[in-house]
Amino acid sequence: ATLQQCIASVAAQRYSALEYIIIDGASTDDTAAIVSRHKARVDRFVSEPDRGIYDAMNKALKLASGDFVHFLGADDYFVDGNVLQEVASFIEQAGGCDLVYGGIEVRHPSGRTEVFMPPPAESALRFLVSGCLPHQASFASRRAFELTGGFDDRYRIAGDYDWFLRVVTDPRLVATMVDEVIVH
Repeated sequence: ATLQQCIASVAAQRYSALEYIIIDGASTDDTAAIVSRHKARVDRFVSEPDRGIYDAMNKALKLASGDFVHFLGADDYFVDGNVLQEVASFIEQAGGCDLVYGGIEVRHPSGRTEVFMPPPAESALRFLVSGCLPHQASFASRRAFELTGGFDDRYRIAGDYDWFLRVVTDPRLVATMVDEVIVH
């Protein structure tokens, strides 16, 4: 029900150095047909059984060739067509970042929305004691995955939490926050 809006938000990005990989867990709904309608904007589409979201994310990591990776869920979408360009510019200006994260707008079934802005990088570890950084608003360098490994797919939930803990506690990696809402 939300995949069309997700794909459209990626297709609307003005940033040209974009590799778009969609990993699907062998859905039996209209996912393949929706992706097919956008095949000109999708670089790779894989639809096969998996062991959950973190297995799917690891599959995408193996296929991705970019310097930074972003994971956008089928029910998420970018706030506007400038997000990737703005984040790429931020990464370039900041230099040496391994993890860049921003905020998300949470949509509730009632229609109410709220913006969640995670804490700055120097407070990220303390925040992870009782919360999680939003992976939907995070961009991670290939180096971060090389040094910490991928997502532990034994977790049904919180595999991203586990990975964020490994990143923010690794002294070789630099995390920073961009003060922008990235996704809805």
